[in-house]
Amino acid sequence: MLTHNNNFPDKHTVIMFILYHMDKKVLVWRTEFMAAHTVSEQGIHLGTMENFLAALDSAFQPFDMEGNALWQLHALKQLSRPVDEYVSKFKVFAICAGLTDVSQLIHLFRQGLDSDIAI
Repeated sequence: MLTHNNNFPDKHTVIMFILYHMDKKVLVWRTEFMAAHTVSEQGIHLGTMENFLAALDSAFQPFDMEGNALWQLHALKQLSRPVDEYVSKFKVFAICAGLTDVSQLIHLFRQGLDSDIAI
């Protein structure tokens, strides 16, 4: 969609496109969102793209984002992937989990490495 940005005349059309193509699992949220943005005589006013994306984020982010990131960090394994890919994922999960203890981070990092390169 981002590569075809010229096909959409305005942000309202982009938001409507996204809403129309949402998975069946989020139809309740879509219905509630559209109802909340409908003014009876004036039609649908969806607001800005930033507000729409913020509403999506707040509705679908894990309830316990830090706990979820910590769980993913503990479960993260290199599994023969390139080390730089493992490092990138590790950094994202560590930041989201709010971990700052260097010794704990080193321990978790080593646990996830493949055994042939772990020290």
